[in-house]
Amino acid sequence: VLGGGEYGDLVRPGDPVRLAAALTGLLADSRRRAVLGERARRAAAAYDWSVVAPQVAAVYEAALEDDLDATG
Repeated sequence: VLGGGEYGDLVRPGDPVRLAAALTGLLADSRRRAVLGERARRAAAAYDWSVVAPQVAAVYEAALEDDLDATG
């Protein structure tokens, strides 16, 4: 989900030292925060319901068509 650090930092649960280091790094680098935020917003847009709903509908329509073709 994080795209290998392209959208954010992944820290193993239960590792407060690494979490603190990741947060400190982000707090110190406003440019990186802005870049990560913009990349994450663009990536999340692909999961917006206005994008996903037509894709889901197309899958159901294709399944119905296949079923109708198979049953005649």
